[in-house]
Amino acid sequence: MTAVAHEGARRATWRDRELRAGPIALSLPAALGLLVLFVAPLVTFFVYSFLTAGLFAVSGPVTLENYKDVVTSGVNGTLALNSFYVGLAAATVTILVALPIAYWLRYCAGRSQTTVLFLITATLFASYLVRIYAWRTILGENGLLNSGLRELGLIDDSLGFLLFNRFAVTVALVHIFLPYVVLVLYAGFRPISPALLEGAQDLGGGVVTRWRKVVLPLIAAPLVTSFLFVFILSASDYVTPQFLGGTSGAMLGRRIQEALTGQGNFPLGAAMAFLMLAAFVICYLLTAAGLRTLRLNRIRFVEVAPAPANQRSPFAAAVLVLALVFLFVPLVVVVLFSFHKTGALSFPFQGFSTRWYEEVFSSFEFRQALKNSAIVASVVAAVTLVLATAAAYGLSRMRSRFRAPMSLLFFLPITLPGLFLGISMLVFFSRIDLKLSLTTVVLAHLVYVFPYFLLIAVAALDRLDPALEESASDLGASPWVVFRRVTLPQIWPLLVGATSLAFALSFDEFIITFFVIGSDSTLPMYIWSSLRRTVDPSINTISTLLMAITLLLWVVTFVFTVHSARSRRRATAPLLAEA
Repeated sequence: MTAVAHEGARRATWRDRELRAGPIALSLPAALGLLVLFVAPLVTFFVYSFLTAGLFAVSGPVTLENYKDVVTSGVNGTLALNSFYVGLAAATVTILVALPIAYWLRYCAGRSQTTVLFLITATLFASYLVRIYAWRTILGENGLLNSGLRELGLIDDSLGFLLFNRFAVTVALVHIFLPYVVLVLYAGFRPISPALLEGAQDLGGGVVTRWRKVVLPLIAAPLVTSFLFVFILSASDYVTPQFLGGTSGAMLGRRIQEALTGQGNFPLGAAMAFLMLAAFVICYLLTAAGLRTLRLNRIRFVEVAPAPANQRSPFAAAVLVLALVFLFVPLVVVVLFSFHKTGALSFPFQGFSTRWYEEVFSSFEFRQALKNSAIVASVVAAVTLVLATAAAYGLSRMRSRFRAPMSLLFFLPITLPGLFLGISMLVFFSRIDLKLSLTTVVLAHLVYVFPYFLLIAVAALDRLDPALEESASDLGASPWVVFRRVTLPQIWPLLVGATSLAFALSFDEFIITFFVIGSDSTLPMYIWSSLRRTVDPSINTISTLLMAITLLLWVVTFVFTVHSARSRRRATAPLLAEA
């Protein structure tokens, strides 16, 4: 009897160790990869900011001269102020537009909620460069807006103030970030019961009072997070000012990019980048401290079952309609003019033709860029599928003290601007003498895509009932059999959707790719080079193809996500009926 008890205790101890060590082992490959490809570049980049730039080399001793040069430069001060103004304007306008839309989606949408969410989310997958090009086409002196107003007889001369200034940069950035903010704020409204708003109204609170005393305090945390998200990414942008900003719209991100890729002055560029990052961190810490002081982020009103949406808000509905027009018109213009017979980017429209598509597909450079993008995205999606699925499974089952630092490491890349990731990897690859090529692009994209895939995979695993896996394990199934026969059948639709998302993110990525690609070309880089040369009608065609590919991948992601949700509901329906 004692021997049996001893054997049982030994097996229990071994099983407990397996439960602790197994998740860590699954998460270890991804953790090591991020330590090499993310942490090491950041450390290297930081060290470079204290060194001195020489002729094709960086040398010591350690010095603060780079930081002194950045701080004392009047040009840098002007560019930093421009960056601050643009970031502040873009974040403010985006929040003011997104807030009523998210409110309408939560409390007024009814059956149209899914359709509107799909339309808003679909605009996320229009290429970053396509959006910039679209607004350049619309706002230019001979662009669609000016030519249309001239055709209507409303103006005689072009409105030159529309382009090459901070206004144009702000418009494009709001167009880029508005869908993200709408989704974040909508998620923030989800836990807030409509009964709270109805109660405030029944007690005599007007619209302004309800928003000031009920809505804004409850939505403060996601609201501030969204504001900081747009502010940081807008203020650090270097591509949009280059095409739409002109002299008056120049920003600090462009100067950092020029210091690194134009002058080869890695230490100076590193000092500017880290000062910019320090400013962003200070903004975040001050905001977080303010939230803690006001205790707004501790307010929670959660409902078990969503109440039916029966409120009406004509103002929010009007903002939604205008926002959808704002989001879709530039993209529709790009698609429409890809079939323009004459190739002119102005009105009147003079007939349809497919000549530009024929010219594009006959170009060897385009076919090579398309091939490179497909290869890079396929490799990134496949590797991410394996690493992120293993890491997510390990993270969701981890019971040790390593869970918190692992989570921080895995999700930290998503918090840094693409400019910062790209230049830190450029410095790191240069330091280890790794030639820039498609290989370095794949490595950089893995760091960029991994957190997004992990978010979906962890969410899918957290929804599973752990009792199913424990029962299979108690019946003698090995961890691999448990995963293959119990876990995987329940999460595979979301994994397919996440893989499609990873492919789309990699296929369309430009900001990081610009720094680490070398002499090769991908489709976004091909568009970039075409934009820098001239306004070619074929750019509309290439942009349309890029949008079509990414939108198709988004539809795949959406379909499999919906399929997963429906499968989960069908699986739990009998259990709920029995209960």
